Amino acid sequence: MRRKAYAGILMELKTKGIRFQTPYPAKLKVFFENDTKIYESAADAAKDLKKRGFSVENVKDLDSTYWKQQNTASWKRASADRRRATVDQDWIREKLQSFQRVTRGSSGSDK
Repeated sequence: MRRKAYAGILMELKTKGIRFQTPYPAKLKVFFENDTKIYESAADAAKDLKKRGFSVENVKDLDSTYWKQQNTASWKRASADRRRATVDQDWIREKLQSFQRVTRGSSGSDK
């Protein structure tokens, strides 16, 4: 996701003929005529490139949306899930037994 955020910026740099790299983990290294600049996020790169006169648009700060998604995820206790699993298994077993076919001439002990 973070690497995809640079897509618009990379296209702009490519059309201008400016050399760049995308080192791990999702950074952008741009080789300008006078210096080399490393950007930590697409939003930082967009701000600086706009100052330098590039037309960079529709760049979202994916770092903040990623962390918002991660922080909204809730934690669950493992013990509660385990207790519920045993209840579910008992309920499922009872439900399946109600659907069992009973054939003539057989007793319940043949199962």
